[in-house]
Amino acid sequence: MEALGLVGSGVPSPRSGTNLRAEEVKELRSIMSRLDDAQLRFEALKREVHQSDLFRNKIDVEQELKLVEDYINKVALSNWQKCGKSVWENEPADVLQNLGLQEFHRFFEWNISKRLDHLTELLQAELFGGRR
Repeated sequence: MEALGLVGSGVPSPRSGTNLRAEEVKELRSIMSRLDDAQLRFEALKREVHQSDLFRNKIDVEQELKLVEDYINKVALSNWQKCGKSVWENEPADVLQNLGLQEFHRFFEWNISKRLDHLTELLQAELFGGRR
């Protein structure tokens, strides 16, 4: 999204006053499709962990999966489901403000990266023993 100039620290308003180009729309739709797939996978993993007896700290693993899945769903996908239908070639780029991409990008490290790091630590503790 940063490469497209749609988000980033120097982008207060996504290209205000310009129209979306075909390649931007295509790439954004591809990104949102991948986010949708990721959210569904986290949801499925959460269910599988819940139903399994493999983890001593199952609740912690489930919680991290739920937080990542919820963040993707509530911050990115819910806005896409509401507003994505208005993202087309030659539409004003201002329509992107309704997608919440800036917020998603701004808090990605905390809500996705750090949680996945913690999940990795939990899984390593499960597999190799030791402290969390």
